[in-house]
Amino acid sequence: MARIPAIDPYLAKPSFDEDAVRGHVEMLHKLSAGLAGLLVVSTFYANPAGDKDVPGVVTHHRVGDVNGMVEAILCHAETPNVNVFAGLQVMRPDLERGKRGTESDILALLGLVVDLDADTGHDGSMPIDPHLVLETSPGNRQPFVLFDRPVAPAEAKPLAAALKRATGSDHGTADIAHVWRISGTLNFPNRKKLERGRSADPARVFVLEEWQGDFVSVEDLRTALEPWAGEVREASSFSMGELPVSGSVRAGDRAAGLLAACDVGDRSNHAARVVEQLAFDGHSPEVALFLFLNAPGDWLTRYPTEDRATSDFRRLWGKFAVPLIEEREQLSVSVSGFLDRVASKPPLVAANDNKPPVLSIFDWTVDRFVGTAPAVQHLVEGAFPLAVPGMVSAMGDTGKSYAILELHRRVSFGSSPLAPPVFGGRVVAEGTSVMITSEDDQNEVHRRVAALDERDYRSSSAASKMIVVPLPSAGGARAFWRDDRKNGLQETDDFKRICDQLKSINDLRLVTFDPLASFAHLALNEDPAAGQFVCTSLSKLAAETGATVLVAHHMRKVQKPIETLGDARDAIRGSTAIVDGLRVAYAMWPAEEARARKVCKELGVPFMPGKVVLGGIVKANGAARRIVSTYVRNEFGLLIDATAGLGARAPVQADLLAAMTIAIEGAAANGQPFTKTGATGVFEMKDRLSGELKGLSRHRLEKLVEGLLESGAVVSCLATGTATKWLDVPGGQFAIGLGNFRKGASR
Repeated sequence: MARIPAIDPYLAKPSFDEDAVRGHVEMLHKLSAGLAGLLVVSTFYANPAGDKDVPGVVTHHRVGDVNGMVEAILCHAETPNVNVFAGLQVMRPDLERGKRGTESDILALLGLVVDLDADTGHDGSMPIDPHLVLETSPGNRQPFVLFDRPVAPAEAKPLAAALKRATGSDHGTADIAHVWRISGTLNFPNRKKLERGRSADPARVFVLEEWQGDFVSVEDLRTALEPWAGEVREASSFSMGELPVSGSVRAGDRAAGLLAACDVGDRSNHAARVVEQLAFDGHSPEVALFLFLNAPGDWLTRYPTEDRATSDFRRLWGKFAVPLIEEREQLSVSVSGFLDRVASKPPLVAANDNKPPVLSIFDWTVDRFVGTAPAVQHLVEGAFPLAVPGMVSAMGDTGKSYAILELHRRVSFGSSPLAPPVFGGRVVAEGTSVMITSEDDQNEVHRRVAALDERDYRSSSAASKMIVVPLPSAGGARAFWRDDRKNGLQETDDFKRICDQLKSINDLRLVTFDPLASFAHLALNEDPAAGQFVCTSLSKLAAETGATVLVAHHMRKVQKPIETLGDARDAIRGSTAIVDGLRVAYAMWPAEEARARKVCKELGVPFMPGKVVLGGIVKANGAARRIVSTYVRNEFGLLIDATAGLGARAPVQADLLAAMTIAIEGAAANGQPFTKTGATGVFEMKDRLSGELKGLSRHRLEKLVEGLLESGAVVSCLATGTATKWLDVPGGQFAIGLGNFRKGASR
């Protein structure tokens, strides 16, 4: 570590403003409330004689620890030449001790800060009113723009870059990992600042404009920063002459409708559509700009001045129109050449066989599989792979259709990395999704989509990415598979037409048929061949589109409560061929009342019947996250994964068996083996067990051991002078007769 520069103890006196420091810290903790991360305080020693400042102490503070963070700042009040900073980032909770963290460690951003330094010439104007302004030294300011919700780094980074371009501020504005001054602290100058004429005395950091508790939505900030959202193409990218005379030009019908539109929702996206349509219609940039500036629709009012509108038009024309024009010109050349080549060739004679190619097994020798195998691509991490068929199964009125619709929303419109899991994992693929439901009509779908789409993506250009077909309002339910008396099991023409439409979507990521029984007019419950036929059909569709293809299916009501994922799999209705034929199956079932009440109490929500639902992967051909997730129904009926909020999620049976096996193996290897019962039994010695086992009852622990003994995963062993009672794994020291008892405390 570099040496701390020599300091003059008489330059600084302990003069931090504790009230101001506390107010700043309380603001940070209020903005980050509910996040499981760290706020970081860092220090740097200003070097009045050298080239570089020296990093000092870094402390981490969990969200909510206001007093600890205030104390960490105030302890530097008497330290000469130390500058104290705190960023607007919440860092990951396992950030290494003493590390300030980098961009890759950021969990969420609470806002952005503009670095306006008059003494370096970086002192522009703000495109949006700041919520808090600090004066960090005479003439230098740091305006804070605070988000109304925590924002993921990927979403905040382009906003920070646009804010820097809009304000002409210093580089720190665009750096989302940058740290900022804290009100009530001191700003000690280094050599560079002294050379610019700064006083050697430390400047107090104080509030110029106090925070009133207000925020800005990301959508409003993005709209305000739209003119600076990207690097604008230079004017030389396309020539711009004089605008035409009024009345001499006319837009086409499609463009005229866009120009005159009002109440368009996302006006930024609408402006882009206007420019793209004008270019598509073949207008020159001069004519297009004239029509753009004279648009009668209220979307144009997003621009405060004509200069701002012109600037944004140039950006949009460079981004959308120029590539379109260049592509059209290239296509014209390509088509001309293609027609010339076709004209020079003799006409082709149709074969008229229209038969699929003959399958040859010799085309598929194993040398086709040489090299690195392609990695599995997922739609939902740890749950649903892409390009495979799967199932979501639940009892009636559980909420599976609503949960599937939320999955479609996240796939089509994206989701924050801070969002709770869906179906046990994080959505990692985005694109177009198609859900075809035969149970909900248009009005019900409308109500559900409106409840889920809080950011109103359905009114933007992104709306085309999410397709929901309510068959009751679109001509009624359709059979996709049926058993024809003459021709046997068949895919219907309706299904084939749907498949053709799905295969035409380049970025298709998710397809759902809800529920399976409405589309399969077959004896699914009795005939394994029918179940396998449907699964094969779905597998083909998934392979041809590269999308995850799901079916919603029902579970039968059971006499005994479902306790394990195996129980849930057994409860899926119909032939086992349905589950066996699909690559992945996810089941959901209501929690028992006692467990549901316990969950509601722990989460602090009122109990109601059906409030708590459990779910998990019950079948997967490949690696999958086989845990039981706990869902709690929200105010409009959507199941929200609350597993992370529970202090002790009940592990599944397979997890408990594995944990018990590991405990038995370790105890025997350590010379202090367990027995099933008695003074050395697993219940009496449960303090030596892992956390998920310690809370189990005597009966449950002994049942686990009994199951392991029956399966052969654990054996009872005979040791010298004792009965056959000591537990070990096959091949362990006690199992092969070589075990030795060790005295003393357990290790």
